[in-house]
Amino acid sequence: MPVERSKIAAVLRSVRVDYFGETITVTYKPDFQTPAKEAELARLKQLAEDHRNGDGDIAKIEEGAERMADLIVSWDVVEDGEPLPPTKENLMTFPSALWAHIIAAVNEDLAPKPRSARR
Repeated sequence: MPVERSKIAAVLRSVRVDYFGETITVTYKPDFQTPAKEAELARLKQLAEDHRNGDGDIAKIEEGAERMADLIVSWDVVEDGEPLPPTKENLMTFPSALWAHIIAAVNEDLAPKPRSARR
């Protein structure tokens, strides 16, 4: 039976991101993960690493924050008890290492899982 693209696009997934003793639940759009976006996420991960090492171009880092904001639907990060939306502006205030942890968790969640041996 055919599946409408809109149903594929509507799927959301959540991952738990361990970040130095804290656990953040991030809900993201798997439909964001097309081959072109996979290449972009790999580039974003490299940007985060470059930025952490002091080598990042701020325009590219801002672009990366925008892409991250497109990927993340929600997360359970709060500030003064109030939910903090994962916007480009807010993401720019977080350590690059957190970006790398989020991207790694999403990539791991999307990786094909081996099927158990059939009997």
